[in-house]
Amino acid sequence: YQGDHLPAGLCYCYRDNANATIFSPRPTCGIIKQGMLIDEDQTQSLNFGGTTMVTGRLYVNDAPLAEGHVMLCDDFQSGYFQAITTTDSLGNFAFRGVNPSELTLYYRNHENRNWVRASRRRIDGSDQNLGEIHAASAKLTVNVEPNTELSADSTLRLVAFDRHLWFANGGDIGRARPRRYFTDPVVIDAVPDGEYELAYSAPNQVSWRQRVVVESASREIQLKFTVPKGTASIRGTVSPELRQQAGSLVLHRRDGRGVSDLADSFKIDGLPAGEYEISSIVRDFPPMLAFTLKEGEQKSIELNESSIANTTNSEAHGFVWTYDEDGLPLTGCGVTFDDTSDAPLNIKINSHLLYLVGRPGAYDATISYPGFKARRVRANLMRPEKGEMPSLSIQTIRLARE
Repeated sequence: YQGDHLPAGLCYCYRDNANATIFSPRPTCGIIKQGMLIDEDQTQSLNFGGTTMVTGRLYVNDAPLAEGHVMLCDDFQSGYFQAITTTDSLGNFAFRGVNPSELTLYYRNHENRNWVRASRRRIDGSDQNLGEIHAASAKLTVNVEPNTELSADSTLRLVAFDRHLWFANGGDIGRARPRRYFTDPVVIDAVPDGEYELAYSAPNQVSWRQRVVVESASREIQLKFTVPKGTASIRGTVSPELRQQAGSLVLHRRDGRGVSDLADSFKIDGLPAGEYEISSIVRDFPPMLAFTLKEGEQKSIELNESSIANTTNSEAHGFVWTYDEDGLPLTGCGVTFDDTSDAPLNIKINSHLLYLVGRPGAYDATISYPGFKARRVRANLMRPEKGEMPSLSIQTIRLARE
């Protein structure tokens, strides 16, 4: 195949309709999607597949995944790489031609054809045996109290828990069963091991959160989720000048249970009395403003540079895209900062993007991946202006093989 007059940047090569085949009864097997960085005025070659093999044996809930489908990818819905294969009667699988990257192995649930996370592994690009992989999934049954709270205007979702950000990257976890009545419990199937949050959302309210830890020993989990009730409210505005200086702003209870992002004009009702804070999206940063709400209190706040003088606790962003020398995305690179005393956070997402969040400034660091030569970079973290990220905070680097 050949493609001419391609624009410089990240392009994707598909085999079949990659977005449709992963949910079809008989998905296309082999590599079905591969991203590549295209250079200006250069002729490049992309080997779609290959002869090297990544093998292993998958167990799900202590039984081999017999004659099922497995997928190796960075993100099965929006990533740059996808490969699908089948397992034999003993759960053995083999992928061919997978390039180096840190990828996630998914298996398909026989009942509803949903893909469930099994394991995240580092692929080295050679013949590689991953050995036995033991995956497990749980069923969560959540009773919402009061049971009239979950109506057509409200939702209860299971989302990933992020230790660094108030709002995690990614979509819903597991598969929620349809409910016949609003008073029925919420049942979520195919939940892999991990740390999550139940997130309750309703119009003009904060998102109420409850931590959930799913471990391999727990296959049937019963939970109670109580929706806090209160009569206090808060409304206000965020000035354009403060938005430019501070970026994203979050209102949250001091105990971390209720969270809401603040739009330029906001109104939040039904708040219980208690201690509240306004801060950046980074959990680790000190609050910019703290206050107490009494029961029945209606508080108005104009957020501007006068009411919030300490915007040094707002976040700045930097982005480093990582590729190998052939332009193939390289996910899972490590970043080590020279000065660790106030180093930015490397927010983990399933991509070849190092998403750095911290205070504004330039940070010297080393980017590395096993089997490749490390690269020195200077990461510039800057605050966005008018919603657009400065070009100086976005870098693209290539790592050469050793």
